[in-house]
Amino acid sequence: MLMHSQASSDCSSKGCLQSFGQLHLAGVMACPEGQTKEGFETQFGTNHVAHFLLFQLLKPALLASSTPEFNSRLVSVSSSGHEYSGILFDDLNLKKAGYDMWKAYGQSKTANIYLANEVRDTNILQSSALVASPVVEPHCGLILRQGN
Repeated sequence: MLMHSQASSDCSSKGCLQSFGQLHLAGVMACPEGQTKEGFETQFGTNHVAHFLLFQLLKPALLASSTPEFNSRLVSVSSSGHEYSGILFDDLNLKKAGYDMWKAYGQSKTANIYLANEVRDTNILQSSALVASPVVEPHCGLILRQGN
């Protein structure tokens, strides 16, 4: 199932709970300053908050469907763009220092890594019902193709 993530952290997440197998969420990169309807900076809201919300909504189903033979999995994909910025906990919307699209992108990608690490490290995993993996891609959203 392919679900397109928009600039709202809540708009699509709840609707996909009815049927899922594999979800692939997209994000945004280096966009002009803006906010989600919930008030988050667009890249942080789309790239992290929406994905975090979706995970929270799916967590009960992931845990319930996990078996000893096949654990449920969370794969949180980030990019090398996380190196542009850590998470600015006291300025998530980049209002104090001024908006910088690459800093905004960087903190959203860092947050993706934090999500997978937190899920991996929490008590939920001590039951071995859920496996979490952060994946850092070397190119920030770059797709290379051969031929025409």
